[in-house]
Amino acid sequence: MGWSLGSNDATNCIGTAVGGGILRLRTALILAGVFALIGAVVGGGQVITTFKEGVLPAGSITAQVAFVAAFSAATFVAVSTCLKIPVSTTHAIVGATLGIGLALSATINWGTVGMMGIVWLTTPTAAMALGFIFYKSVEKAMRRVKRPATANLIFKILVIASGCYAAYGLGANNIGNVTGLIAGANITVPIVAAVIGGVAMMAGALMWGSKVVETVGKSMTVIDPAMAFSAQLSTALVLNIFAIVGMPTSASHAVVGAVMGVGLVKGMSAINMKIVRNIFLTWILTPVVSAVLAFGIFKIIGLF
Repeated sequence: MGWSLGSNDATNCIGTAVGGGILRLRTALILAGVFALIGAVVGGGQVITTFKEGVLPAGSITAQVAFVAAFSAATFVAVSTCLKIPVSTTHAIVGATLGIGLALSATINWGTVGMMGIVWLTTPTAAMALGFIFYKSVEKAMRRVKRPATANLIFKILVIASGCYAAYGLGANNIGNVTGLIAGANITVPIVAAVIGGVAMMAGALMWGSKVVETVGKSMTVIDPAMAFSAQLSTALVLNIFAIVGMPTSASHAVVGAVMGVGLVKGMSAINMKIVRNIFLTWILTPVVSAVLAFGIFKIIGLF
């Protein structure tokens, strides 16, 4: 699950820097992996607690439940990565968890699930608005810099820093997707789970992260350095804020919303709406397919 998250989502955070020509792909993948690991270990505790205690009742999360949920979600995310489609690992693991909850006839905490739904709807909207505002502000501020070489240097620093921050936010927010149920099953303590999940995320980013970079960094809209910085900073803020309050959300939702926001500064014609439609359709299907897959696998294992 961590490997799938890293390969699909970690590169979302810094894919715009690759699309904007600021970083080479290999460098971007290394930075994304390292800072996702740091975010998981330093800031992932609140979201791990939400998955550990907030969705299924205490005592119902066993090693079998954790395995089936992670396997089902990871399988869907890995297939999506192979198809170069950025999807939500949060949607996938929540869908899988709900599928198992239904298979167990467990008392699901629909209040927490409802809060997650509100956060999911808020994430792309907030990132889009922030991306639009940041890009307009950055453009205005950079007009005061008279020397092109100085402006380029400033942008490179800002883009790299914001990409690392976005990867940190991903690790802090999405580590619960990877290890929350493992902690809930009392297989290990949260900090050890965070380290294991963070290392797996870093490995996924380095080994298979190039698949989704092209979609986020190049296919949706033409990215320039100012757009890359604005999109990454917007993504980072949204992910980090929700991580602090313990609400898991989607890095894919955030980065796609942010890229759309900066693209809209140049008008709707700058956005590849076909790519956007395909991404939104996948977002809708993600929790449903993951829930059905987990439900089926759990029932089949129960036969033996």
